[in-house]
Amino acid sequence: QQQAAAHRQALANAWMGTFGKIWPVLEHAIVKHGGDEDVMEEIMRCSKNAMQAMNLAFRDFLAPFATACVNAFMRHPMSCVLYAVTTLVSVFGKDAQYVQPLCDMCGALGGKTFEILSQPNAFTQRPDIVTEFFELIGRGVRRFPRAILSSPFADTAFQCACASMYTDLQHRESLHSLLTYFDNIASADANEHNQALLAEDRQFAAQFLMSPGNSPGETRGGQMCKAMLHALVTKPSVCVEPVAAGCLSLKRLIPQQCEAWLGEGLQALGPEVPNEARRRFMQDMVTATNSKSAKEATRGLYR
Repeated sequence: QQQAAAHRQALANAWMGTFGKIWPVLEHAIVKHGGDEDVMEEIMRCSKNAMQAMNLAFRDFLAPFATACVNAFMRHPMSCVLYAVTTLVSVFGKDAQYVQPLCDMCGALGGKTFEILSQPNAFTQRPDIVTEFFELIGRGVRRFPRAILSSPFADTAFQCACASMYTDLQHRESLHSLLTYFDNIASADANEHNQALLAEDRQFAAQFLMSPGNSPGETRGGQMCKAMLHALVTKPSVCVEPVAAGCLSLKRLIPQQCEAWLGEGLQALGPEVPNEARRRFMQDMVTATNSKSAKEATRGLYR
């Protein structure tokens, strides 16, 4: 273990010296060649490797890198930029001093993303953007749930994810990213090793889901369950596992309310879903105690 730690430190030191020398060149390349996808892919991959090796030692580059990425994405929205900044959130998201800047970065990237996804057929034409943006936001929920869920873009992101389930989107990675985002909200387990903070996070997540949804008399939680179950019966089998996880997390978060929301979701399904399948799903999901039993319940409705 000591040897492994020494190896990681040696790698971080090597990257610190190297990245410090090449960053001005990379920064210039982002500005000059921000529209060249091949160049940007290489820059983002290199930067991600540096972040992973340097960990918190990347702090000196955090602000200029985030700024360069946001500016580049505004001019030329590419999924590789979202892919790289997701690593920023992973590395720095548990340090309180970086939470608000990271949340602001997500908001800036979200503004452009929502503009793109508001266009006709955008979910099917830009599945790469869908996948990486909701990976980014989902990672934010895993690291700092209260900051993300109370941000100005929180409801727009949530409504966007729900709406995506009713489009022609069939892209497996995009669907998994979107449905995992729902599960991350319901899990609210960023501070699982601190019971006081965990309780606060879970209470905040419950309040977020019990707040009004998109339609009169609807809550976000009910809206989310309708979207998840709709995806389960209309999308590929990749939806089974994240829907099962989302339902189980929601059940653990707000048991009685979850049952009511799942009932709403089942009622909203089309006539092609037999009543017996709905009844069995509800019965099995209510009694599910782990991921295996939740998946079995979900797979039954999928079939």
